[in-house]
Amino acid sequence: MSEALLRQRRNLVSVSIFLIFFDFANVEIGTLSFFGSNMVIGNPKAAYSFIWIVWLYFLVRYYQYFKIEENLGFKNEFALFFDFRFTKKLNEYLNNKYPDKNFNYSNASFNKLKKTSKFSYTYQHEVHDPIKGITTVEFTENISITFYTWLFIKGIFHVIMQTPKATDYILPFVIALGPIIAKFYFIVSKSS
Repeated sequence: MSEALLRQRRNLVSVSIFLIFFDFANVEIGTLSFFGSNMVIGNPKAAYSFIWIVWLYFLVRYYQYFKIEENLGFKNEFALFFDFRFTKKLNEYLNNKYPDKNFNYSNASFNKLKKTSKFSYTYQHEVHDPIKGITTVEFTENISITFYTWLFIKGIFHVIMQTPKATDYILPFVIALGPIIAKFYFIVSKSS
């Protein structure tokens, strides 16, 4: 994570937590101490609006730096988890389905599948004859979404819970939603 993104994350989270606390603690702005001198705030709503403008600024800045971050690592973490387990599961499935064949299924990974529809893939087992110098497809196996859905969900859960990727990059957006949710909650609860 770059220093600039880290700084924007810190600013966004700080202002968001302040706004959440401000709403839940029912804080009222009256005086402000600045370098030892007290200032009386004549229009507290203006100060509150200013804090919201600062929050919006930090949200936009964090988003901008988030978008230009070169490698967030989500895909790599997910691929490391998913591809290993998918390959193992596919190999077990093919070995159980074709027990009489003594083939090496090391090429049976998710990246080697051919997409046949939005949620369906095909695995083609190719056999290379070194004498003739040709490669032929020995069998084709259709792989549906149900085959890998649970692995996909586990992979997402792995990235969220077992790596710092979600807390580093996604959690600031979630925390930034907090003041909006808190404000909406208080507006709805006052109208009831």
